[in-house]
Amino acid sequence: MAIWIHPTDKSKSTLIGSDKVNGNVYVYDLSGSTIQTVTDTGGQPGNIDVRYNFPLSGQLVDIVAFNDRGGGIIRVFKVDPQSRTLTRIDNGSITTSPAIPNYGFALYYNKTSQKFYAFASKDNGGPVVQIELTDAGGAKIGGSVVKSWTGWTQTEGIVADDDHGFVFFAVEAKPIHKLNCQTGICDPNSSVDIDGGFLNADVEGITLYRTANQSGYLLVSSQGASEFEIYDRLPPHAHKGVFKISLSSSTDGIDVTSVNLGSAYPQGVFLAHSGGASFLAVPWQYIAQQFNLTIDTNWNPRGNGGSPWPTGTLPTLSSPPPTGGGKPGDANGDGLVDGPDYVIWLNHYNQSVSNGVASGDFDGNGFVDGPDYVIWLNNYGK
Repeated sequence: MAIWIHPTDKSKSTLIGSDKVNGNVYVYDLSGSTIQTVTDTGGQPGNIDVRYNFPLSGQLVDIVAFNDRGGGIIRVFKVDPQSRTLTRIDNGSITTSPAIPNYGFALYYNKTSQKFYAFASKDNGGPVVQIELTDAGGAKIGGSVVKSWTGWTQTEGIVADDDHGFVFFAVEAKPIHKLNCQTGICDPNSSVDIDGGFLNADVEGITLYRTANQSGYLLVSSQGASEFEIYDRLPPHAHKGVFKISLSSSTDGIDVTSVNLGSAYPQGVFLAHSGGASFLAVPWQYIAQQFNLTIDTNWNPRGNGGSPWPTGTLPTLSSPPPTGGGKPGDANGDGLVDGPDYVIWLNHYNQSVSNGVASGDFDGNGFVDGPDYVIWLNNYGK
């Protein structure tokens, strides 16, 4: 499932889900009323994802895509913001081979390369493929595999952190693998495992709660326990809590948004699929208040999509960081070593700097790199 955010009236945003039984994809408004039934799915639609501002035939379009499990391809649709309906725009040949039959799926926009990608995993384990999506001419989107790797068992849930250049893959038997994809192409050898002993197989849905300052939370569905785990979005991905939803069982897909969706969900919403129902929606504040989590409705999904970071840099904070504090790893000088300090380090990663700690240069050698990250990590939470 996925949430599409309307460009001008957030209350007109839509919920998009696949029915793997009857083979359709449905577009709903925020009240749950059906706007469109999409039957051009190949009969076995898988996971659904959304990205904004894809450059196609001289225009920027919002795309909704999913894996066609029966056909071994990716199907891509554009959203008409007026009618809120989907129109298919792929060229019919975006194969996921050698990940056939395909199973898991997600989209990713890399701000360094300014390219859009899709990921697909093979059913019952095996290859995972990364596919570059491109303008194929004739107002169609094409794609080709640019990376493939093996070594994981059955993997379905995938979510990409476009802001930081990482992609999370939920192995059903656990754990979650986090790959570094900052250059555009993912490095399978960079895997960092996330679990902490909290996940229960099957690990299924995975999503990100995104905030305006590029922090937030990673939420994961532990299908085996019919519960949902919350981790920090930023490393070291501390576990924040676990919750259940009444009537939710055998949960597969999940999604969340921090965006103010109007009177229905003014502080965002968390969505969960249930084995015996369609969507279950929980206002984000109900979850956030229980675990003292952030509520931030200022994130703009179109703020960077389709646009590169400034040349030679990663995304910057909303205001320049003050002079660094006295603690190792405390870049912003607030006396804590935490997520915002990591963001400062990431903003200046692989750069020569002159203002030391305030730019994430914690070892003072004039260059922001891996050893500075280790200093931050070793002092996180202090």
